[in-house]
Amino acid sequence: MGRYSYDDMPPEGYRENRGSRSRMSAFIALIGVLITLIAIVVYLLFTPRSDAPETDAAVVERTELAVRNPEVIAIPQSTESTASKPVEKADPVVEIKAASDDFSPVEKFSYTISAGDTLQSIASSYGIDVETIVSVNKLTGTDLIEGEVLSIPSVSGVLVTVEDGDTLDTIVRRRNPELSASDLAALNGKADTAVKTGEEIFVPSPGALERPVSRTFSSPLPGGTITAHYREYYNGNVVNGVVIASDPGSAVEAAADGRVIDKSFDKVYGRTVKILHDDGYVTSYSALERIESNITVGTNLERGDVIGAIGTSVRAFPEPALLFSLEQNSVSLDPELLTQF
Repeated sequence: MGRYSYDDMPPEGYRENRGSRSRMSAFIALIGVLITLIAIVVYLLFTPRSDAPETDAAVVERTELAVRNPEVIAIPQSTESTASKPVEKADPVVEIKAASDDFSPVEKFSYTISAGDTLQSIASSYGIDVETIVSVNKLTGTDLIEGEVLSIPSVSGVLVTVEDGDTLDTIVRRRNPELSASDLAALNGKADTAVKTGEEIFVPSPGALERPVSRTFSSPLPGGTITAHYREYYNGNVVNGVVIASDPGSAVEAAADGRVIDKSFDKVYGRTVKILHDDGYVTSYSALERIESNITVGTNLERGDVIGAIGTSVRAFPEPALLFSLEQNSVSLDPELLTQF
């Protein structure tokens, strides 16, 4: 009997079919396991866990955040903080000086206009200029009315109304640097140099007044001769003062009491000493051959004290000479107007 003749024997090909089904089931199971593993990995990667330990990168990131966002500590400020208050500007300090003893108040005359009078004829009779009469009387034209009274000052000048910020120092600096604030106070009959806005001040014209000898500077080179005047050319250079020539080694003296504010050397004008005097005057002594050893910045000098001596060391001076300059409040002046040579 053949082995496939029994009834309970599987049909032909049964074992091969069962093996194929088993392999298919195993393959499906394997795919299911892989899908499950992938799902677990995805879950672990994208689901944060509170109990997971911090990685080094997390610690670094948290530290950087702490550095970028430091804690701000509030510092208590005073309730009277200066930042909340407006800044107060101090008023400029103006030194009030007594009026000068060198001048008296400017004399003023009253003149009654007559028929045929003109501004020119009136000005000529008093020895002043027309502009002075116009300024003092605040005239707006040249027409005169018979019988009216004009105020005529004894010297030429201009009437100035004090504005905010003005002082007698600023007024003389603009109008007549030959004068000092104390001089202007005296000329207007004031006891001191204090002024107020709206006040009227008469300022004499430059050259209109002759300063008393007591107020002039002494010659810095007694016995010397002026060889170049103010703003003239001397050996190719414009003289900002006067050139005084004398014998080599002649002593140069302080022209007035004052304090040394500069001691220097210049290639053109040689050794120079500057002295500050009252009322903002500064005298300069240049082309010195020698400066006395006791002369330093800050030295107080009296009129006639020896500063140094002249010589021949300065190329710009073909002869032993002194360049003597004068200024007031940084305004250059002609020394011959204020110096007794």
